[in-house]
Amino acid sequence: MIRNLYWLVFGCIELAVKIEDIYKIISICLKNGIKMTLKNGNKIILAHRDFDVVLEAFENNSVNYDVVKEYFGLNILNKRKSFIAMVVTAIFTVSTIFLMSNLIWDIDIQGNEKISNAMILTELDKCGLKIGQLWFNVDYGEIESKLLYTYEDIAWVSVNRRGSVAYISVIEAERVEPNQSTRFEYSNIVANEDCVIEEIDVYLGTPLVKVGDSVKKGDVLILGIMDNQDESAFCSAQGRVVGRVNKKITINVDRKQQSKEHEKTTLYSLKIKIFDFSVNIFKKYGNLEGKCDIIEKKEKIAIFGKRKLPIEVIRQYKVFSSFQEYESSDEELIQNASYQMRAIMHNMLHDVNLNSLKTYGEFTDSGYIMISEVVYSCNVTSDIEFFLEEK
Repeated sequence: MIRNLYWLVFGCIELAVKIEDIYKIISICLKNGIKMTLKNGNKIILAHRDFDVVLEAFENNSVNYDVVKEYFGLNILNKRKSFIAMVVTAIFTVSTIFLMSNLIWDIDIQGNEKISNAMILTELDKCGLKIGQLWFNVDYGEIESKLLYTYEDIAWVSVNRRGSVAYISVIEAERVEPNQSTRFEYSNIVANEDCVIEEIDVYLGTPLVKVGDSVKKGDVLILGIMDNQDESAFCSAQGRVVGRVNKKITINVDRKQQSKEHEKTTLYSLKIKIFDFSVNIFKKYGNLEGKCDIIEKKEKIAIFGKRKLPIEVIRQYKVFSSFQEYESSDEELIQNASYQMRAIMHNMLHDVNLNSLKTYGEFTDSGYIMISEVVYSCNVTSDIEFFLEEK
């Protein structure tokens, strides 16, 4: 049985020889410590691994033989290295493709506005859906139920798979804003701008101003008191008041300016991030506070430029700069002042009715001054809560 196991492991060769050479063959095998078995008087069985040694001894001793049969055992791995390598490579490649195609490489969240991606990703991670996770371990129904239970602002959610990307589709619930009258138990309506009253509509409360009145910011426009014939009662004032606002915007630009000139950029650190695991490849140490700017660049590795892998290369650069003083030309002064004025006007006039706008400017000893006189109409109300003292 042991010898049969030996043949199984190393393989064997069956040779036909002449009967008169049997004793010569036995002597050769004994001298070289080679195992052999006689079969049917004129046949011998040798281990495949010993065949080269026996063949050389047969040639030196003029022993003739014929190969009857060859049995390959596990030793075929040594004889077929290129074939085995090709088979192993093919198996590895197929397994890798299968594994990679069943990994979650990206998560795409759609339809959310009130709830941030970070909040949803945190909840998905708790449910086992994260980048690098196998699709087999993802329970779609559990994830959808968990998200609906956790966030009241989600009315419907669906988890789908397309290739290696998890698509999370969200429909958020529409919330009806509470009526202004229910925000406070008792409140007055006051002016939030210096203005001239153009329109006033009182829904609840007592008006203290009329059209044409000039008011200052903070003045009470509608008092939170309802006057009845028999008695008065406190309330949360409601109404709409439109005022005409006059404003003067002034922009000063100095002629002397400073420009930041980059002198050199050097690599400060390099690390590779795979999923949530980071490996520092290179980093320079030292106190850099106030000496330079640190710029970080992140680059995701992609296959064929399309499908991004969860592998990110993060580079940090030190940017050394110097400041140079220079004097702006007249054209640059006007252009700089116009940019600043445009930004202010955009924020101030995006939700009002513009009545008039006059802009002018002049050069000064230090630079340039630009002035805009603007008149617009808008809602000028704010709610101010008040409380009643208990006696």
